[in-house]
Amino acid sequence: MAKRKVSRTRKPANRRSVLRNTDALIAEAVQASQSGYSKQAAQICKSLISAGTQNPIPFHLLGVIMHQAGRLDTAVKLLFQAIEIAPGYNEADGDLGAILFELERYEEAVIFYTKKLTDSPADIPAWMNLGNTNRSLGRPDEAIRCYKEALRLDPRLAGAYVNIGVINREQGDPERALEYQRCALSINPNLAQAHSNIGKAFMDTNHVQNAHDAFQQASKLEPTEINHLISLSNCCLRMGYFTDAITAINKATDLQPENPTLWFQLGVAHQAAGQTETAINFLEQASVLNPSCADTLSNLGYCYFKMDRLEDSQEACLQAISYNAECADAYINLGNVQRELGRLEEAISSYEKALVIQPSCVSAYSNILLTLHALPSSTPSGILAAHIKWDKVHGLPVDSIVKVHANLKDPKKRLKLGFVSADLGYHPVGYFTIGFFENYDRKKFNITVYSGRLPDAMTERFKTNASHWVDIGGMNDTALSAKIVDDEIDILFDLSGHTTNNRLATFARKPAPIQISWSGYPGTTGLSAMDFLVSDPRHTPSEDHSYYREKMITLPDSFICYSPPEHAPDVSPPPSEANGFFTFGCFSNPSKINTELLLIWAQLMKVIPKSRLLMIYKNLNAPENHARISSVLSAAGIEPSRILIEGRQEPIEFMKNYGRVDVAFDSFPYSGGVTTCEALWMGVPVISYPGDTFASRHAFSLLTAAGLDNFIIENKLHFIDKVRTLTDGSNRLSSIRSSLRAKIASSALCDPQKYTRNLERALIKAWRDWCLY
Repeated sequence: MAKRKVSRTRKPANRRSVLRNTDALIAEAVQASQSGYSKQAAQICKSLISAGTQNPIPFHLLGVIMHQAGRLDTAVKLLFQAIEIAPGYNEADGDLGAILFELERYEEAVIFYTKKLTDSPADIPAWMNLGNTNRSLGRPDEAIRCYKEALRLDPRLAGAYVNIGVINREQGDPERALEYQRCALSINPNLAQAHSNIGKAFMDTNHVQNAHDAFQQASKLEPTEINHLISLSNCCLRMGYFTDAITAINKATDLQPENPTLWFQLGVAHQAAGQTETAINFLEQASVLNPSCADTLSNLGYCYFKMDRLEDSQEACLQAISYNAECADAYINLGNVQRELGRLEEAISSYEKALVIQPSCVSAYSNILLTLHALPSSTPSGILAAHIKWDKVHGLPVDSIVKVHANLKDPKKRLKLGFVSADLGYHPVGYFTIGFFENYDRKKFNITVYSGRLPDAMTERFKTNASHWVDIGGMNDTALSAKIVDDEIDILFDLSGHTTNNRLATFARKPAPIQISWSGYPGTTGLSAMDFLVSDPRHTPSEDHSYYREKMITLPDSFICYSPPEHAPDVSPPPSEANGFFTFGCFSNPSKINTELLLIWAQLMKVIPKSRLLMIYKNLNAPENHARISSVLSAAGIEPSRILIEGRQEPIEFMKNYGRVDVAFDSFPYSGGVTTCEALWMGVPVISYPGDTFASRHAFSLLTAAGLDNFIIENKLHFIDKVRTLTDGSNRLSSIRSSLRAKIASSALCDPQKYTRNLERALIKAWRDWCLY
């Protein structure tokens, strides 16, 4: 419709003539404003104000025009002038409240909305606006009172139902929130925001499929609203629908290509899908658009870390912290880099800073606990105390703890075993547990796996041998606990401890009558809700049981059974036969390599002329790690030419490189688990000495189970003598190398049937004891 033509006003000749025509000029200004001629209306109002009018309407009208133009401060001044000129003039109260609200001057906005409602108690928009203001002030009950008053005046006011539902959800009552959003939809089925809010409430209650449907409907009704697309994308991520998540956020990015939040979301989606390189590209684009966004920089730091770009990761995390010192995730990611660089005390300090910012951050505290196992100064009692503290903070206070278990107390029934893990695949936990999965007695046990892993080929082996498989990526701990209770799991296994992607908060809720920690963590979890720890006499001699929160399931040989990888190459002759010198090796995580260990190795290399040290692991070749290791060894008299440090390699190449090693050195105090097994399988003897913690006794346990006690020394003082014995110039190494794989294969370490029977008997005993309790 064409704008109505408004006659132009001649510029008044003088102030007196303007004031004589005040009423006519106000009428003309109002007409111009209503017709869309804001500039002309503003000119009239300014002329009246310049002439000294005492009528509040020009001030009010010009204030409204300034508000529409985004000049909020000017608008406020004009509206206050209108009220000052005419104290009884209440027409401006609502508009002034709205502008003050936009300026986040909420207390003042409440005053003027209240004044408006005193004069006009049936003003529905004022009640709604007063509700919005009280909500912004953190007064949810008062906000709800206002919305309900609006509903009393108009029972079909869908927006009021929406707002009440939003507050209910914010107050932790998603079920009541759903009721109000559904009321809104009964009035207006096409109200997209109500559909979106229903989706959010369903997400809170872990009804992710219902949430997905609601977000889809919201996006269908408002296809250009990016918030609906973001919500849909996040929901798809929870469900593991990575392609759909990326598609949704791509649509949003097409709508607003300059919006850094959308590039950030796109990076997060690719990050969740395991497409780290692509994630980096999008996160870098987000950072270009908003260089000071700490969340973007922190996520970049995480992705750089995943790609072994430690220097870039550290820089991104430090930048994130410089922009936002309260970014807990940045401190966690920085701690991960520091740990990978062997700076364990600094890593712990960074995790502690994250906890100061966010005391409820479970991952930060778990990272501290994991780091303690590699810290040379750690003691068994100190490790236990730190783990118990985790339980006090994060375990004992959890909601929904199952007090009574309804499982049938039948000591002879077929037991339902549950396994919670994100590591059942090509991972040390996978190699340590697949033997049980492939050999357990199907007549006595039923297995359900609760998996948080993106599957690989080895994951399929686990799936084949499980009775039920549940993907838990979209479940929070309360929902997972409820699922385990519904499945009536009798014995629940934790395979992660405090490692990445653990679900210890689920175990803290005690969803199963018997809960067991096994394979994935080097010691106590600290949880009072964890009943047992699978161990062996080497890891936990009886005199040390007081250092563990759990009771022991002590297996006779080893706490795990090793299943060698199918990609392992054939054993090759000792490299010293061709080289004319001995090569020692350590293929351990750089966080396990400390100065004391390097100095012991340097002492050995000094007494064995021409010997070399080969170290391979991801990030070992990072410049800072390389410099750290080389400087210690060089200062101890070892020439740089004798030190070989290499980084990440494909699994086949990693195993093949044991062909370059004559004797392998164990790390200390965090001993090698799968690393020890791989070296032995490749015919390389591993020299180890146990400490007094669970983590320091891995190789001790594994070597004993393999019948290789002769590779175990009492302490570091015997290290040089033992290695010199192996390299004394005889054919000892050649003989060991040619027979070691066969010896390992026939030992208890690699006997899945024997191991499985032993573990089965222990589980049945634990169950029968519970039935008698």
